[in-house]
Amino acid sequence: MSDHTSGAEAGTEEHNGERLYQPEPGELQLTVRAVVVGCLLGGVVAAMNIYFGLRTGWSIGGSLIAAILGFSVFFVLQRAFTTRPYSVLENNITQTAGSAAGSMASAAGLLSSIPALFLIGNPLSYLEMTLWALSIA
Repeated sequence: MSDHTSGAEAGTEEHNGERLYQPEPGELQLTVRAVVVGCLLGGVVAAMNIYFGLRTGWSIGGSLIAAILGFSVFFVLQRAFTTRPYSVLENNITQTAGSAAGSMASAAGLLSSIPALFLIGNPLSYLEMTLWALSIA
């Protein structure tokens, strides 16, 4: 059972002692701008992951990078063009799209199996690598 707490911020609800965010009526979350910016930021994170992963053997998810940069992009755009305010829920979609796209470097094997094939002298063609990455995606 959840109750609205008195004096709480608009859009928050308390459930079992935990504050939950509730969207306002008409508040947008899955928007084209959130997905596009998330995918663009994810492309940057994926390129960074390839370099970082081949150098260190590790990769990062990129969700924090996508969340902070997504908010920053829309903050600047809102001030420059007075666009519709960027909501917390849109930032969540930007973060989700960014981390999903950023993780593709490791999911497609570009940090482990593909470089190992090159090291043993059995490189894949560009077409084979592209088909492999698309099938994993």
